[in-house]
Amino acid sequence: MNTPAPSPQRAGAALSPTAKWPAGFWRQSVPLFAGLVMVAVVAAGAILRFWAPTPLWLDEAQSVAIARMPLHRLPEALRHDGSPPLYYVCLHLWTAALGTGDFAVRSLSGTFSVLALPLFWRWGLLLGGPRLGAVTLLLAAANPWLIRYASEARMYALVVLLVLLLALALRRLRERPGPLNALMTAAPGGLLLLTHYWALFLLAAIGTVATVRWVCRGRQAADAWTPAALALSLVALLPWAPVLLFQIRHTGTPWAAPPAWHSWTDLVGHWSAGDRPVHAPLPLLLWPPLLAGLCLRRDGTGRLTPAGRTRSPIDAVAAVTVLTLALAYAACRILGSAFVPRYSAVVVAPVVLIAASGTTLLPRRARLPSLGALLTAWLAVAALNLSVPRTQAGQIAMVVNRHAAAGDTVVFCPDQLGPPVTRLLHTPAGRLAYPTAQDPAVVDWVDYERRNKSASAGAFATRLLARTSGQARIWLVTHDGYRTYGHQCADLRHALADALGPPRVQVSPLPRIPESATLLEYRSRGLARTPTAG
Repeated sequence: MNTPAPSPQRAGAALSPTAKWPAGFWRQSVPLFAGLVMVAVVAAGAILRFWAPTPLWLDEAQSVAIARMPLHRLPEALRHDGSPPLYYVCLHLWTAALGTGDFAVRSLSGTFSVLALPLFWRWGLLLGGPRLGAVTLLLAAANPWLIRYASEARMYALVVLLVLLLALALRRLRERPGPLNALMTAAPGGLLLLTHYWALFLLAAIGTVATVRWVCRGRQAADAWTPAALALSLVALLPWAPVLLFQIRHTGTPWAAPPAWHSWTDLVGHWSAGDRPVHAPLPLLLWPPLLAGLCLRRDGTGRLTPAGRTRSPIDAVAAVTVLTLALAYAACRILGSAFVPRYSAVVVAPVVLIAASGTTLLPRRARLPSLGALLTAWLAVAALNLSVPRTQAGQIAMVVNRHAAAGDTVVFCPDQLGPPVTRLLHTPAGRLAYPTAQDPAVVDWVDYERRNKSASAGAFATRLLARTSGQARIWLVTHDGYRTYGHQCADLRHALADALGPPRVQVSPLPRIPESATLLEYRSRGLARTPTAG
């Protein structure tokens, strides 16, 4: 059967650059393409949340060591740690079912973070429609900060999930004020307080904004129920109050300095780079949509206007976010506490929503290229961050496990190097933390600064040498520069070298690893040394 050749007119029309596509082509293909891109970005973000090939670092190892304790011992253990209990209870139950391997303990945070993704979409949908919901979901899926803490055995992914549940509950309370929805709002608020103490700043900011709206906007019932629901959430802290008061007096954050004036702007770099501000250009991609989301809105005609001239749900989100950070900053300055980027988990979800709102306000020609560039950069940086080791604990533990024997002693100075390495050790050698001479599996933060400043490296070395036989070795895991220690770790190295001779460097610190360390081997002067590890 012969097919007739197309006429010249039809052939020319098919090849003409001005020829029209079939009716409905763009309505069918463009949404399909956008949907495929969204699925790909969300899938990539979800996979990265469970990929972390490096060993646990200090905070993770400390969390696992505490969570492995019986539940009735958690309050006493957390008195010495400084954290609220909810995440540790969840991790205890999780590890009881899945074990304490690196992937198992981190998968809890990954699960929390994946569960948060549809809530990001739902929140954006309620506040700005399908476009804002889709952009919010994309930014949340690709954000390096969210991916970083989804791959860590810490409470920050749970904080983000609970903040989203609280935001959706508050939205429902505004639409249907009443006692039942107030209780439904108080529940995630109380759980949030039992997960991270910075939730106090968030709840205070929400209550303040709701009170101002109640005074300035006709005293609506929804604005009156919100502070009541948040006050009710404080009831969850009452059973924990004795531990909290002890922590306030004795723990704190002695490992970090109070905030500087630039700490505010530094947060944008950390949110852009997964808490690693070495990726300097990344904040330049986040600042424009973030500032647009904070400062601009569209009026009824679609024109851009300054925020405040038209009512928008984003206004309240922006006000709560800025006020939360202001309260946290002021409290940290007054109390001399740490203002660290990971604590900003209580506002990361609002920040993502604000940035998504700003992205939707960009001109149409710039919107998709800007969003595409941001998503591509974020996913690439997130993957890069996950591949970089956070600690040298694995390398150090491998050498100690290979060469240390019964009678040897592994010493950690400072004690903050102890939990990640101790978790990986299976050698029969003894283990000590400086200056307490206690088990280094968990750091005791009670009166940490006062205890360390009153310690004596020489006295510790004398006691250590007295308990070490002539044939045994001392393995010192050490690094300088930790707050509250001054030159004590260097003094300990010198005291041991004076007694046993110069040490053999078995592991050297690596640059660009946040938790790097040196492993030194000390032996009696007349004994042969083990070969240097490759």
